[in-house]
Amino acid sequence: MKFTLKNATLVLILLLSVLVAGCADSPDAQDNTQLEKAPLSTQSIKDAIANDDSVVILYFYFAGGAPCIAQHNILNNIQTMYGDKVSLVLLEARDFESQQAWNDYFVRGAPTTIVVTDNGYISNSFIGVKNEQTLTEAINSAVAQ
Repeated sequence: MKFTLKNATLVLILLLSVLVAGCADSPDAQDNTQLEKAPLSTQSIKDAIANDDSVVILYFYFAGGAPCIAQHNILNNIQTMYGDKVSLVLLEARDFESQQAWNDYFVRGAPTTIVVTDNGYISNSFIGVKNEQTLTEAINSAVAQ
């Protein structure tokens, strides 16, 4: 292929379209306009949501996975920061009771973090490792709802 101005222009347009598409909202963040009631799949989820004073973070993970360990550390820091205003529920893939929650919440990859409002509605859902700022913004949003 010969380098011409026409080819260079086409390559530039293609790169710009990829860049613009990459700047769109993340597909793993849910639209908060239509909140869905959180399924009460396990006793630990029921107990956490029953405490009306706290936002609940459901954390779906594989024990020993490096991304899961990294996300767990971030969530522990957040829980320390918020204290009893945040309840962290751990749902490990190999735990028999947790498997129902994995199905009910349609979790297909780990780590997955789901933020539930204090009145039991799913506010945000994230797949993969998310930084502290992203998660604190989601928690603050859930508190405001």
